[in-house]
Amino acid sequence: MQGIIYYTILLCAIAFAIVIVYISLLLKRIADSFKTTGKTLHEVERKLEYMTPQIRQTVKEVGSTVDDIRDKVSATDSMFDALEDVGQAVKNADGAVANKLGGISPTDAIRKSKPFLDQVVWMEAARFLFRRWKKKDAKQELAIQDSNRAIAPIKK
Repeated sequence: MQGIIYYTILLCAIAFAIVIVYISLLLKRIADSFKTTGKTLHEVERKLEYMTPQIRQTVKEVGSTVDDIRDKVSATDSMFDALEDVGQAVKNADGAVANKLGGISPTDAIRKSKPFLDQVVWMEAARFLFRRWKKKDAKQELAIQDSNRAIAPIKK
């Protein structure tokens, strides 16, 4: 009977040794994983130290670009207000012409307004040429009037 007890104790000791070896191998793997993770985090930290100043510079540039865009958009507000005023003036002029021409047919109205429209086109052409002439650094361009009565530069 004593032999069985010794064999049981021996088997328990062997099982305990196997468990200890397994736990030690498991702890070694965990330690290796932590080492690898530490190296990876160190590399990430180095790369972030390199990237952080560049990101800060980019954020500053984006901020200045946004400020510049905001200034330029606010500068166009007066232009759109002026365009609104021009639209209102055209609308008022159209209403006045419609009241004045109450009995004239649309064909006659177009025929009678043709000289006025030609003057507007030529004034626009003169303004276009004057602006080109005033620009000293601008390249010389010729302008033509297309079938839609619009003034456009000739493309070479």
